Amino acid sequence: MTDRNKLVVFLAVGEMTLVALGSLAWKYPLLAHLTAFDGSETWRRIFGQAAVIVFCPIWLALGWLVAQHRLATAVPRLSDDYRRWTEVSLVASGLALLVMQAWTARNFIAEENLGRVALLRAITLFLGALTAAQGNFFAKLEPPSGVGAPAPGVWTRIALRMGWVMSLTGLGVMACSLTLKMPALFFVPVAAMFALLANAVLSRRALRLPA
Repeated sequence: MTDRNKLVVFLAVGEMTLVALGSLAWKYPLLAHLTAFDGSETWRRIFGQAAVIVFCPIWLALGWLVAQHRLATAVPRLSDDYRRWTEVSLVASGLALLVMQAWTARNFIAEENLGRVALLRAITLFLGALTAAQGNFFAKLEPPSGVGAPAPGVWTRIALRMGWVMSLTGLGVMACSLTLKMPALFFVPVAAMFALLANAVLSRRALRLPA
């Protein structure tokens, strides 16, 4: 990973961690009263917002670690455009998480839900477009080389399949972001994430690449 992208991700994780700690510390008196689930709308709002605020930096940090692990692979040697694809995808995802956490933290501190559905719809639309674009580019990536690399024909076939699945998933997410209402809209990014993870795991097994 280039030094510039490392710095961007590091700063994003650091900023989101500070926002999470600061928000939770600021509203600790409010959180201290949530000793038991009472099913109220206020409890669900506070718990949901706090969970999103904490989740964002953890998820980006995990993505960074996974990307670092994969890009450090020397056998086989990953192509340069695969490395660029991984870095750009990570930075773009981090931007979406940064915006989502910032707006959620604003609502958490103000104790309101201003624009919650609109924000979720916009973030879901962005992630769908990003996934579709990622799939389009992934299908065109050069295969890895060196010892342990899959045959070029095998790589092309699997990359095309994985790219198509990503693109179709992204288009489906975009359609859902424009048509579905809450609470169904909330589960769209979650379902898409599991579908993409399954696609990635099955593809890597077919290519016999290290995790």
